[in-house]
Amino acid sequence: MELPITETDLSHIHTGMEALLYLPGAEEPVSSTIAHIDPSLDPASRTARARAHIPPEYAGTVKPGMSAQADLILARETAVPAVPASSLIRQDDDSWAVYRIGEDRAKKVAVEVGLTDGRYTAIKGLNPGDTVAADNTGQLYDGAPVYIFNQEEMQHE
Repeated sequence: MELPITETDLSHIHTGMEALLYLPGAEEPVSSTIAHIDPSLDPASRTARARAHIPPEYAGTVKPGMSAQADLILARETAVPAVPASSLIRQDDDSWAVYRIGEDRAKKVAVEVGLTDGRYTAIKGLNPGDTVAADNTGQLYDGAPVYIFNQEEMQHE
């Protein structure tokens, strides 16, 4: 499978890196690797072509010229808490914080932001299992009283 790589992304891509392919007819992303990267850019599109292996079990279902999507895995973080991206608060000094909820109160906690997929962001500064505010963070302050609704309560209101 050929993947166009923009010139700005090219320095982050290398052979052997993991790629998740979203192939026609496949219910789940298919794990693959980058097998080759062309050494030159197309002058019109300013992209290089990378090639990912299609696993043998999908070779018969993917035909030349078909389109598909791919995610290239630049890095992975494991055993690091992740929070909804909406819970992150940018401070005046460009650092980040979240509101940790405990004992029915909000407490602003400084965090270090890691990798993100756009929906969830890996962070350092919290413990696994900590509860954080994901909505209405602009209305919170240190010590603000917080009540956590569960799904059942929300459906009855």
